[in-house]
Amino acid sequence: MEKQTLNFFRWIVFTTILPYLNIIPFVPFYLYGFSLRGWAWMIMLIVAVITLLTGKRITIPLWVWLPFVVYILGYNLFDFSFLGVQLSFQYLVSILVGYAASTLIYTDWVIDKLYQFAKQFIVVFFTICFISLLLYQVTPFSASTVMTLTVFASLFLCYYFNTKNWIGIIGYVCCLFFPVYMVTRTGAVAVLLVAIGHFANRNFIKKGFVIAVIGFLGIAIFNLKAFQEKNFGKVGGSIEDLNYGNKHFNTNGRIYLYSLLTPGLEESPVWGNGPRADLKLLENKGLKVKEVHNDYLAVRYNYGYVGLGLMLLGFIALALLMLYHRNDIQDKFTYWMYTSAMTLFLPFFTLMYTDNILKYSIFFGNFQFAMIGIVFSRLYWIRRYNLTFRKEEAEDPARLIENYETV
Repeated sequence: MEKQTLNFFRWIVFTTILPYLNIIPFVPFYLYGFSLRGWAWMIMLIVAVITLLTGKRITIPLWVWLPFVVYILGYNLFDFSFLGVQLSFQYLVSILVGYAASTLIYTDWVIDKLYQFAKQFIVVFFTICFISLLLYQVTPFSASTVMTLTVFASLFLCYYFNTKNWIGIIGYVCCLFFPVYMVTRTGAVAVLLVAIGHFANRNFIKKGFVIAVIGFLGIAIFNLKAFQEKNFGKVGGSIEDLNYGNKHFNTNGRIYLYSLLTPGLEESPVWGNGPRADLKLLENKGLKVKEVHNDYLAVRYNYGYVGLGLMLLGFIALALLMLYHRNDIQDKFTYWMYTSAMTLFLPFFTLMYTDNILKYSIFFGNFQFAMIGIVFSRLYWIRRYNLTFRKEEAEDPARLIENYETV
């Protein structure tokens, strides 16, 4: 059982690193018609399903996501297409990863191994990012890379707020450096939001201080020449000029993309236009882009208000359920996973507005939902059976659990 837990997280890390192998000479980006990113999410989907079938017990309530899952899968029965089925599975990967993670057992030995493994992964990921900057002045998949760095930012600040070790601050600054250097606007906002709303910062005075510091830092970043030129060109502008009514405000073509969706949104507001109808529209317009870069609009266009509503209800219900069980958390590790995962809802909802974070599960969602799965698993076994999973108490924790369940 312990090896299964470790292997599951090795797959999460492997599927995150897999797309970056393309920076190695002679490694193709496409393999048998699918990109390395495509292979990565498909591999993780299979791993999650196998883990669900072989894991111990699903500890995240099924009712949280079942309506959304049934809806988007059932939609394919009425509007079937290969791309529609692909989109449905892409949206389900992170959810399945969370449920799969909740079936695993997290002994103290496993936690120690995961901690060491996480440190190695962060070092490798930072190394890839820095080497890419030196060679190409940008990281591969710049926006997606920032999503993973946002996850790191939450973990680093969780470490700092709980240990007061300044390595946490240094790590956070490194995470912020990349979106600022690459002028990834929403990415920079997402990393800043992690600091402003981190759930591990429970001190009211310290929270006010952090908000003030981040506010000052945000204004300084906004006024950097690179950000000014990307936002407004040579004319420059203020925060008040960040609106779609300002003709000088650079939206990277998003206003035009949104305008293309308007007729379809008005024509089928409730049920949507069918899975991956947004791609068909973009192709019919002769555009090379394959995404509208707004998950709210994409889900609404494809699945209607019903699909968007069920998805948002799933997120909200999951967050409220986590909050409800907050006082049940008794150990440090579960608390760290809880505060980090809860914090990530803030950048998640932000990145949904300008990107496709729902589909980029391997870069963000898999990590957040895996943390959530850890929390529910630990809460279930520790609270229900008062198990600490310490080696000196049980040489075989899985067998101990089986004994409890047969009582």
